[in-house]
Formats: sequence, C-alpha cells, structure tokens
Amino acid sequence: MYSPSGEATALGDLKIHDEVISVARGTSAVKMAVDFILEKDFETIAVNSSETNSMADGLSFTQRQTIEEFMGASADRLVSATEVVYEWLSIKLPEEVEILKTAAQLTADWQIEAYKQVIPGKSTDADIARFLKQKMAEYGVTDAWSPDQNPNVNSGADRGHSHATDKVILPGDVIQINFE
Repeated sequence: MYSPSGEATALGDLKIHDEVISVARGTSAVKMAVDFILEKDFETIAVNSSETNSMADGLSFTQRQTIEEFMGASADRLVSATEVVYEWLSIKLPEEVEILKTAAQLTADWQIEAYKQVIPGKSTDADIARFLKQKMAEYGVTDAWSPDQNPNVNSGADRGHSHATDKVILPGDVIQINFE
C-alpha cells in the first residue's frame, strides 16, 4: 500500500496491510504503484473501473487516465475489476455464513414483531420504522445503507423504495418493509 507520509504511520499501525510505503509530499503514489506493477511484469492488472458494476468502479476517469499514462504501452494490460469483485463477493467464509444466517433470522424476527405492533388506523409507517431502529440499537447493529432510508416502511399503494413517512396504516393495507 502506498500512502501519503502523513497517513502512512497510522495505516501501518492498523496492521491490515502487508506493507505500507510512505510517499513523500510532492511524489506521486500512483506513479510509485505503477512502477511496482511494471517491475513485477504482471500479465493483467484489474483496476477499480467498471461500466457494469458500481462496486468495481471506484476510480474517477482522471485517475484511470493517469494510470494509463504512467503505464504507457503496457496500459493494454489493464482490465476491469468487475469479475474479481463478483468472485470476491460470491465466496463466503464459514464464519461469514453464520453471521449472515444470524442477521437474516434477527431481521425476520424483528419484522414479525414490527407487524404485531401495528394498530390499523393509528400506527404510522414511521412508527414501525422507529420500532425497528430501536431493535437495532438494542442489539448494537448499524445500518446496511443510508440511515435516513433504513428501514423503509411503506403501507398502502406502492410508493416504491422510499423513506417511512407519517402515513397512517389503514385496515387492509399491505405493509412493505425493506430493512437491513
């Protein structure tokens, strides 16, 4: 990992990288990384740039362009990280599978509890969302996406994927909960 000198020590202390190389002010970390790549003479280099997968598309156009310029004639070795990301996401360790099972069961249990809280003509979508947020707080879990959008609770006519409002839940309403 190449890091600006002001952050290299802190990153090294985390011990999440095999090595953190401090980059002096005024030196290009990208150039240093490209020099390393060229020295290793890799056949292909997956870069975080994708037209089809936002999780594999973290480089800006200018960053990609800079890498290509430093790579010169070897820039044709650059490939999208799309397939690497799909492979990485598709493989779960046994410990991750257990965490996912537990999370799915808690989510299902909490949604059943939330439905039992509904008093037709009185409860609102926002009331149910607050109930679910309280369950999250009790268990010390955080949102899987934007906190102001999680959980999404919508009753009545389908409003799509949107935040919970003060709409009163009426008898016969379908209640849609999107919650992680």
